[in-house]
Amino acid sequence: ATGAAITAGVLAVSKFVKLLGSLNDAYMAQERAERALATAAKNNPYLNDKSVQRLKAYASELQKVSNYGDEVTIGLMTQLAAAGRTEAEIQKIIKASADLAASGTTTFDGAVRNLNKTFSGLSGELGEVIPELKNLTAEQMKNGDAVDLIAKKYEGMAASVVDKSVQIKNALGDLKEVIGEIGATTGLTD
Repeated sequence: ATGAAITAGVLAVSKFVKLLGSLNDAYMAQERAERALATAAKNNPYLNDKSVQRLKAYASELQKVSNYGDEVTIGLMTQLAAAGRTEAEIQKIIKASADLAASGTTTFDGAVRNLNKTFSGLSGELGEVIPELKNLTAEQMKNGDAVDLIAKKYEGMAASVVDKSVQIKNALGDLKEVIGEIGATTGLTD
């Protein structure tokens, strides 16, 4: 009986250590995404620390009404920040991309990448699947009209296809991040 109790105790400790590791991993993934956004913002004359805070809050809000986790959105925001986009442009591109991706036309990251390209005056792959983009001049695209067109055409798509199981998974991921942060800051997960 003593051997069984020791084995059970070892298994319990092993599972607890594994759980702490997964909590720490969730926290570190979020922390890396946020750090990358902050670094990209420092190299972008249109962004500052307050912009970063608002972008993170925007990503968190988007997570509540879509299937996209905030760490994924923050990663995409980092790409846009590194490309020199303003806070308003980043938010518009992210929202339009989430809605466009929800339509099944493309992936979230593909939509972000291609909508960002429109600021160079190119419709690219999106022009092939969304013919209205071909009606815009290069100058209109550079001014963000392509993003506005997509935003209007696909408005509300991300919210309309929300999968509650994905949202629960994202919420549990956030909880793991918070607990992982506590573990990391107290030295529990070192």
